[in-house]
Parts: sequence; C-alpha cells; structure tokens
Amino acid sequence: MLKKWKISISCMIREQITQREISKYLEIDESRISDILKLKIESFTLDRLLTYVAKIHADIKVLITAT
Repeated sequence: MLKKWKISISCMIREQITQREISKYLEIDESRISDILKLKIESFTLDRLLTYVAKIHADIKVLITAT
C-alpha cells in the first residue's frame, strides 16, 4: 500500500498539482482528497472512485479478489 501512496504523491509533485486544485476540479472537499491519497477509501463507493478516475482521465487497472 505504501508504494501506491508514494506513486500518487510523486504524480502530484511531478505535475505540480495541489490537493486543493484536485478538490476544486473534482468538486469535493480537500479532506476527501487527503483520504484517497492516504488510501482511506472505505467510506467511498467503488462507483464514486471510478467517477473521480473518469473525471481526471486516468488509466487504471482494477483487480478484484475474494478475501
């Protein structure tokens, strides 16, 4: 999980995008962006997360496994 977090932070640094800018673009609170970056996504629905991904035109891979 830490690797994913580092990747998201490094992408923000490379693109020089702040959490505030992302929150304005996605029209959600900065605290929710912080939760996503810290991988605290339990309170988000999959549909909501995929909506955010579509809005920023990100390429992702989704892996679903049984636990």
